[in-house]
Amino acid sequence: PASPRAVAGTEIPAVASVHGYGESGIGSAIMDQTVGPTLLGAKPEAKSAEELSAEAVTIGGGGDGAPPVALLATLTKCRGHLSRGDILEAERELLDAIAAWEAADSDKEAQAGRATDMEALRASPEYSQTLALLRKLQSAAWCQGRSGGEPVEGDSLWRLGVDMHVDPQAFGFPADPRGPSPTFDIKIFYRMVGKRVDIRCDCSVPTPEGGPVTPDIVLIGWTAMWEETALWETWHPVIAKGGAVTVGEQSKHRKMWFIPSSVFFKKEVSLEEVFIAYDHEAGTFTMVTSGLPPDDPAWKQHQKPASFTPSPFIVQTRIFIRPRKDFTSFEVQASAEAPFHIPDILMRWVTSWFLPELTKRILKAAAKCAISTDAPHSIGIAADRHGTYAECRRLVQSGVAMDQNADTPGRWSLLAYEAAAGSSPGVKGL
Repeated sequence: PASPRAVAGTEIPAVASVHGYGESGIGSAIMDQTVGPTLLGAKPEAKSAEELSAEAVTIGGGGDGAPPVALLATLTKCRGHLSRGDILEAERELLDAIAAWEAADSDKEAQAGRATDMEALRASPEYSQTLALLRKLQSAAWCQGRSGGEPVEGDSLWRLGVDMHVDPQAFGFPADPRGPSPTFDIKIFYRMVGKRVDIRCDCSVPTPEGGPVTPDIVLIGWTAMWEETALWETWHPVIAKGGAVTVGEQSKHRKMWFIPSSVFFKKEVSLEEVFIAYDHEAGTFTMVTSGLPPDDPAWKQHQKPASFTPSPFIVQTRIFIRPRKDFTSFEVQASAEAPFHIPDILMRWVTSWFLPELTKRILKAAAKCAISTDAPHSIGIAADRHGTYAECRRLVQSGVAMDQNADTPGRWSLLAYEAAAGSSPGVKGL
């Protein structure tokens, strides 16, 4: 079928460019759906040929010459992408089916049949799960463009916690033989909202063309810190020895891990579900981690590290990165919610020591990760067991190409389609 980007006839913003504070977690939200309690490690249930045949619905087939698109085939492919955590490919399968339907031209009776088929598509668990996960990605940029001290959504004001002027060479990045290396600023803001604390960091790392610090180095260095979980202690100030502990099946798109930490002599552990999207059409990297509460079924499915108690804090982290030719921008937000009001002494510790220390360690680790061939992370980067670093390199090429081709069209979004279809049922949509 024709590409939906050609069919739509209008530019729709990339998923991550739409702001809005998303759901706190996906683990329990899609219980009893086809893919299972959490998408990580879940696989589609095996079905007989008779069951599959009974599910088959045809969209857009007919005498008008349009190729038939089997709803069964679309949902089967979408389910496979979801089981691997590849949210954008699941979205693409659904959009291609919608595009074929929108492009077809036939009599009123055939159009009515296709409208019924599309309602069946929108009612499917695969469609619902894809929308839920896209909303999680969308939430990654909810505070994009905000400035410190600006009121947001009626909440309290952001306060400046860290204001650091960074010379890349001081943290191990190579010197630029052409002259002084460009510096940059890192500002970290925080705010208290009831029992929740939000922390936000915005920065833009210079990666001038021909310089020693390239977008590849920055993105791969950042990604390696998270990907090589056993080495988290090289940059995480309070992680327990041995780093994060992965559980279940892992891929470049999805992960699940226990995060054991020791703070104020307390040994606590969190369980997080992670989704990563490499959007080559928008040139963006999006990573969303969702802390799962202790009553989530995933805690029973996986054995937590011994001698650690579940943390009372449920942390959600959203990371949005744009690699471009001359800079790589970061927008990071973490929200931690507790069953109690967070004491002032804890916030003073976070802003006076934890955040500055974390920032310094991240910079040093990122420099070593992508530059030094004898750094601990270099073995994992070379092995690239999930294809993560190869995907990052391709994403950098996509981002740089966007700088060179200013007229690159935006992505067609399933969220935008659903908004149009939901507000105007039966109306041909975008």
